[in-house]
Amino acid sequence: MEACKFLLQSMGFRDFQPMVTSCPGCGRTTSDRFQTLAKQVTDEIAIRLPEWKKKYPAIAGKPGFEKTKIAIMGCVVNGVGEASHADVGIFFPGNMEDPKIPVYVK
Repeated sequence: MEACKFLLQSMGFRDFQPMVTSCPGCGRTTSDRFQTLAKQVTDEIAIRLPEWKKKYPAIAGKPGFEKTKIAIMGCVVNGVGEASHADVGIFFPGNMEDPKIPVYVK
């Protein structure tokens, strides 16, 4: 059932919960922290989704919380372009970048 929901949502037919996207990593990344965070965010969403659906419902054309797109990327250089579709983007620093983790909204 979950696989079917994921397919329907990834193809844009229906939204069941916020979509979390993470890059696969490349030579710029030195750890799997961004993949670990993506899993933790996905797990937290699954736990709190019933509460958040009630708190943030779709109202008069405004989408509900389940339409939220979250991108957790492994670098600031390529991640910004890859996460341009997201409502919230989190970018981990690459090998030679300043050790800050920027967060972008919209």
